[in-house]
Amino acid sequence: MKVSLKKILDAVENSFGIKTTICKRLGVSRPTFDKYIKRYPEVHDALEHSKELFLDFTESKLIENIKNNDTACIIFTLRTKGKKRGYEQDNRFDITTKGEGLNKITVEYVTRVVDDKN
Repeated sequence: MKVSLKKILDAVENSFGIKTTICKRLGVSRPTFDKYIKRYPEVHDALEHSKELFLDFTESKLIENIKNNDTACIIFTLRTKGKKRGYEQDNRFDITTKGEGLNKITVEYVTRVVDDKN
């Protein structure tokens, strides 16, 4: 079945870039839709535009929640967009000893302590 470029572009519109949705609208498989993306630059561009619209929509909802004092959304935004201002969580931890790597003796000692507790 031949699908027109207009029909493909219509299917991409308001899809938020979700390929499964687009494929269902067109009645084609995902590999077939991927071929359309490669064949038609307009389809690729429309798909990317649709993804950007989704991000815009999602960010607008995030902003609504921030305006409603949603603490989790506020923290998320500060951790992701406020890194330059110091709102960054460092989940790394240092397992070295005074800047020097762990040696075999230290590892064996830790293993023995753990075994002794069990």
